[in-house]
Amino acid sequence: MIAISKHEPHPSKNLLITSEKEHISLITQAVSLQSSLISDVAHLVAQYAHDKSLTNWHTALSRLDKLPEQIPPLRLSDQQIHDDVCSIPGSFYLIPRGTLNEFEKMVSAYGQKNLAEFRGENPLRFRFFLTVARPFDKTQSKEDEWRWMSDDILEGSRDESYEKQAEMVAKFGANFEIPSLRDAAVCLLLHKVATGESLLKKKNAKNKGLSTNTHVQEEITHGSHLAVGGSDPSGVCVNFVYTAHQKVGVVALRKFPST
Repeated sequence: MIAISKHEPHPSKNLLITSEKEHISLITQAVSLQSSLISDVAHLVAQYAHDKSLTNWHTALSRLDKLPEQIPPLRLSDQQIHDDVCSIPGSFYLIPRGTLNEFEKMVSAYGQKNLAEFRGENPLRFRFFLTVARPFDKTQSKEDEWRWMSDDILEGSRDESYEKQAEMVAKFGANFEIPSLRDAAVCLLLHKVATGESLLKKKNAKNKGLSTNTHVQEEITHGSHLAVGGSDPSGVCVNFVYTAHQKVGVVALRKFPST
């Protein structure tokens, strides 16, 4: 039986979710609660949700044993989630506090422990990390933070200038932006943990030899931004991509204010 604080409303009188609208409403209510027992509520919601893009964050953090006892509120109505955020394919992610370096060590250890699941290779690591970009993996957040990130680069964004890509992302509305290195990399790795699916893949026969990477905010020289992606069974790349066959695009990322 799930215990709910007497000071908080029960997220649903009927725990059997029968429609997508209902489960969107329930997940919104659940993550808006402030009870220290919210992890139990989120677990219940995750079991019944039909659209896993709303609950992959829970699956990933549970497998990594990083699910916080109290989940920060996601300040969106169910209508905003359905109409504004999910207008293109993407997923919600709860980004754990700490640095990217700390997160990569933790998720890589999980991948190493579960090599059989990944056919003998560890995809939950950086198979390449540009040396001059290393200072950026120490950027730290002291809070768990909500993000939403598109599953793929935006249509028409490949090989556009960073400035043009920023304009494309901004058209989605307030709080949408090009992701930081930490946000993009953590979202890619959490998605892999939750679903087994690699986003932003390395060039292969299926994608006609065209690697997919997203620009991120960090610059290595003035105007030269890092790119993240090129995922394959051995990991994710953080690089400065300039070769013609890679043609960097951009994903859309939305932040959610904590207050």
